[in-house]
Amino acid sequence: MTVRKRGKRGTWIYDFMVRGVRYRETIPEAQTKHEALQVEADARRAVYEGRYGRQMRSVSFENFAREVFLPYAEQNRKRHSQDEKIVNTFIEFFKGRALQEIPPMLVEQYKKKAAQTYTPRKTKPKASTINQKLAVLHRVFSLAMENGYLSQNPVANVKRLKEADRRERVMTEEEERAIRAVLEDVRYHNLKTFFELANNTGMRAMEILGLTFSEIDFERAEIRLSYVRTKEAKDKTIPLNSTALAVLKQAKAERGDDDKVFGHGASYGHIGDCWRKACKKAGVLNLHIHDLRHTFASRLLERGERETDINKILGHSKLRMTTKYLHSSVDSRRRAVESLSQVCLKEERKVAVFKA
Repeated sequence: MTVRKRGKRGTWIYDFMVRGVRYRETIPEAQTKHEALQVEADARRAVYEGRYGRQMRSVSFENFAREVFLPYAEQNRKRHSQDEKIVNTFIEFFKGRALQEIPPMLVEQYKKKAAQTYTPRKTKPKASTINQKLAVLHRVFSLAMENGYLSQNPVANVKRLKEADRRERVMTEEEERAIRAVLEDVRYHNLKTFFELANNTGMRAMEILGLTFSEIDFERAEIRLSYVRTKEAKDKTIPLNSTALAVLKQAKAERGDDDKVFGHGASYGHIGDCWRKACKKAGVLNLHIHDLRHTFASRLLERGERETDINKILGHSKLRMTTKYLHSSVDSRRRAVESLSQVCLKEERKVAVFKA
């Protein structure tokens, strides 16, 4: 047997021979025989590929993450600041381990621990949040493979957590009126500008908050974002309707020489806090900032606009990405059901009356 336990409750070890050479090592992180066999298979592969021994432990996860991945992320990944926070949690979890000493079952242990760890708000983390972190870790190991440090990605063999059904929430007309009433308060001036732009352009929150007047063509009534400002890393042009154009002209008059539409103090955290307070005051529940983008897309669809046009406005690279934003609202579903009632009434009026 190539793997066995040392004692009844001891640590798993692997012990095998290749070309007359014996390879034997403990596997303290293995909890089951299956996990031990995975490590043993990785060790055998390393022997055949000439990576076993000192070479396997030459690069720690921490050094690779800090010296290779994070500089790469800063140059190539839009959310590199978020990547850094996520990678730091993995550095702590894999502390002291080499890249080659992180098997799939250790990643599984991280996944299990993350699912049981409460957030600062005393809630369990969402499955989608943990999956996003695993996606970043997968990219770390993929980069290691591309640079010749590894022959396989341990995260590839880790199943993602099952996520809840995708969120389906759009703002109703009644909710919009309630929110607008609250936003008339001068304390919500910046949020009111943000709200109008989100409602009338469908732009992402960070695209709106980082908007500069140099990106706006008032003559052609459009916003032009360069690839460094978009999630898709592609140039994007957003058409402006009369409402959005008027809001931006007013903002320009207020800012004077400042090129930033929201000034230098705008942040997603601040706008998010203001949004939650405004919704609470308006009596609107469970409406997130990103739901405004969903509302924008759904309203265009209700007005008969083509999905291909909505796709271009939102800046999605594939049509299927746009489809998930096209929710039917409560009002539209109510109108659809009511239309059946109207048909029934018409049919009743058509009933023929026969003479005796």
